[in-house]
Amino acid sequence: HEKKIPDNLPVFLDSPLANAITDIFKQHIELYDKEIKALFKGPHNPFTMRQLKQTTDVEESKNLNFFIGPCIIISASGMCEAGRIRHHLKNNIEDPKNTIVVVGYMAENTMGRKIVDGAKQIKIFDHMYDVKANVVIMESFSALECRRCLKALHCTSFVWLRYNK
Repeated sequence: HEKKIPDNLPVFLDSPLANAITDIFKQHIELYDKEIKALFKGPHNPFTMRQLKQTTDVEESKNLNFFIGPCIIISASGMCEAGRIRHHLKNNIEDPKNTIVVVGYMAENTMGRKIVDGAKQIKIFDHMYDVKANVVIMESFSALECRRCLKALHCTSFVWLRYNK
């Protein structure tokens, strides 16, 4: 909402699970409260961002390695231990013009935690890479906090996103 990301900056959602969940969210707008429904009907609907592109297969994901120009790649982390995120890290971690934004908690002894803790080198696919990209940590999106709240309420029949601590 702060208009800091240019409208023409491509945003790639490169995660099969995130794509599937996004499709479910799109199909069930009736479950949202009035405020969110109003957002979805207005000009800031996150599902109709013209610059958002969902990758549909492995080839599209691989092609992101050859994308020329600035972009945002959103990829599920799995603590950076598995999946497409490792390929994106391998191809982008040594470029100081890039920024890795870590959203949420990274468990001990994972590649994600090593990045968060400021490691200068990271082993990806049996090869060492220098961490030259900027690293930004956004702890306010932690799923762990949501789980704690759900346990405290003894309720598992709903899900909510917590944006601020």
